[in-house]
Amino acid sequence: MLSYTPTQADHTIFVCKSTGFPDIISTYVDDMGLISKSLEQINQDKEALRQHYKMTDLGKIGWILSICMTCNHEKRMISLF
Repeated sequence: MLSYTPTQADHTIFVCKSTGFPDIISTYVDDMGLISKSLEQINQDKEALRQHYKMTDLGKIGWILSICMTCNHEKRMISLF
């Protein structure tokens, strides 16, 4: 079972602090984004969610709420436009 809890600041953001770096799930209506240092953790979480919900995996986030999101893994940066 997933051990995510909603944040007090925003109940559409869920955090799991089981590892050193928190894993995050953001939700908005029928969309969600998963953030983790570990791709393996993201894949495990997606599989666990599929056990409870009908889901379509659209892959890596490019746009969210009309905001363009890019990642530079070498510089460890996320940019929003």
